Amino acid sequence: MDEYSRPSCFQNQLKDIIKKFPNSKNSTEKCLNTLKDSLAGETIPGFYPLKLKKLRLPIKEYNIGKSKGLRVIYFINEEQKEIIMIAMYYKGNYSNEKEIMVMIKEHLKSIFKEYNNNQDISATISSNDQT
Repeated sequence: MDEYSRPSCFQNQLKDIIKKFPNSKNSTEKCLNTLKDSLAGETIPGFYPLKLKKLRLPIKEYNIGKSKGLRVIYFINEEQKEIIMIAMYYKGNYSNEKEIMVMIKEHLKSIFKEYNNNQDISATISSNDQT
C-alpha cells in the first residue's frame, strides 16, 4: 500500500495510549509506520464488504506481550491503495468483544462522515450491526 491515514478518532486513541504508556511512544510509532509494508493481522468478520484487520502489538517497554497488549484495527481501501487506521486500544480497557465491536462501528461511522465517504459502505455497516 502506498498511503495510510489516521483519522481523528484514531489519533485520539493513540494519544490516550501514549499517556498511559509513555515509554512505548517510539516503538508504537515504529510499528504503525511499518504496517503499510506488511499488512499483518487477522481479518475481522462481520464487516463485509470492508476488509478490516486486527493487529496485536506488545508493549515491550512495560513487559506486556501481544496477548494482553495493544490492538490496531485498520481498513484496506484497495481502490485508493490506502490503509485507514480505525482504532487503537489497550486490551485491558475492554471487558468483552461486544464493547470492542460497538467502538469499531462508532469509529467507522465517524470516519466515513469525516472523509465524506461512500454512503453505501456506511449503510452496510449499519445493516450488519448485530449489537
